[in-house]
Amino acid sequence: MSYTETKDYWEGRALEMGVSPQATTNDYYMRQIEIRNLKHWLRRTGAATSHVGDVGCGNGYSTLELASEFPEFRFSGFDYSQSMIESANALKAEQGIENVGFHVCDLTADELTGEFDVLMTDRVMINLPTWEEQAAAIDRIWRRLKPGGSYFMIENFTDGQTAFNAVRESFGLDEIPVRDHNLFIDKELLHVHIADKFDVVHFENISSVYYLVSRVVYSKICQDNGDAPDYYDDHHKWASMLPSAGDMGPIQLYVLSKNSS
Repeated sequence: MSYTETKDYWEGRALEMGVSPQATTNDYYMRQIEIRNLKHWLRRTGAATSHVGDVGCGNGYSTLELASEFPEFRFSGFDYSQSMIESANALKAEQGIENVGFHVCDLTADELTGEFDVLMTDRVMINLPTWEEQAAAIDRIWRRLKPGGSYFMIENFTDGQTAFNAVRESFGLDEIPVRDHNLFIDKELLHVHIADKFDVVHFENISSVYYLVSRVVYSKICQDNGDAPDYYDDHHKWASMLPSAGDMGPIQLYVLSKNSS
């Protein structure tokens, strides 16, 4: 799918889903895992005067969760979908949260406004159709970070996708394909590209246990019973509360620090 088609997809999704927590993913509980990890690392790396940017913020659901948790921080949310930003501002007004602003910004063409102590992407780079465009977007993030600033990168990676699909196959389940508007990231390419820009502070496969329960065990139960999977099923709920372990899921977290070289 081309970049324009992907952008049109998200504009349509914004109009369809509005302020729903499922606007940027159907998997509500995976999103809770992502938010929980972002909160943890903001506590670890944040300072009282931190300016935090959420790049590809969608309808602002996660951004507002973070801004509510950290009223001492200033948050900026960016997205290339005008309708997503309109929904984000509607949510902000509904919740009465003041320490956040939302802005239309296309990471492939626009420089982010301001300098940041922390920048984050949550399943954003995977919507760029080539590795070259993903790498250029990472460079834009690097340029807008203050020296020593942090980049929290939650993205889908090819190795984790392959690993959990191998487990599904062993259970007699069909492969889950990568969606047409996504390009999962090659970890080897990433490591080479960021070597002179970032130090890796932390890496964690935050989806491994959750995917094994929700995409393997629960999927097998549904297959045996002839049921359609439900993202709000209790298997998802309770799996989202388990600690991270292993490396068999596609959604992974890098905590990166802008180096001084």
